Amino acid sequence: MIPSTADQYFKKAVKHHQSDELAEAKAAYERCLALSPDHPRALVNLGSICRRQGLFEEALQHLRRAVELLPDDAGAHYNLANALRDAGDLEAAERNFVEGLAVAERTNTQERVAGLTA
Repeated sequence: MIPSTADQYFKKAVKHHQSDELAEAKAAYERCLALSPDHPRALVNLGSICRRQGLFEEALQHLRRAVELLPDDAGAHYNLANALRDAGDLEAAERNFVEGLAVAERTNTQERVAGLTA
């Protein structure tokens, strides 16, 4: 079946992502976002892939938008903080790690983002 909706492309992307098929996942996330530009989970996941590939500016663009859309998602803040750290912006990374911790406390999601406190 050829995907035709953003959610179908997202599901296809996740399967590739879970199989560490990053080029295929990236393409499917991009197609998802072409159909639904503010798909928050696609933004987070695409940002994560871009970070892994060393495409820091692209990663930051996607992850900043994801945090705008998901302000109460500690994982989105955590991903943004890691991308900022990898891009060399340590002050902004620290701010986002702190914000991620605050969100995790506020939303009681510490167990999902245990890496924030490790």
